[in-house]
Amino acid sequence: MGKTRREVDSLGEVDVPNEAYYGAQTVRAIGTFTISGISIEHSRTLFTPWRYFKKAVVPANEILGDIAADEAGAIGAACNAVIAGKLAAEFPINVFQGAAGAPPI
Repeated sequence: MGKTRREVDSLGEVDVPNEAYYGAQTVRAIGTFTISGISIEHSRTLFTPWRYFKKAVVPANEILGDIAADEAGAIGAACNAVIAGKLAAEFPINVFQGAAGAPPI
């Protein structure tokens, strides 16, 4: 696994691949929930509506003043990349774990 960065969460320190956008909690889930060997991204059609939903709330949060315009633009661009399947490697969690009941992006 190439070079890593050390991240700290409420459970302590963990090494995360440098190139990953995800963090410590995803690394922990990868090691803990190896139920099927099938990642969330393998079932992308199941989660596609949630991806559009998450994209749709970005402008609302900007209008409410909860995020700045530049943040809204960056989040919207990230949502577009996820919807297009360009960030599939960033969703390695097992499909049966799926963020412990919270719909993944």
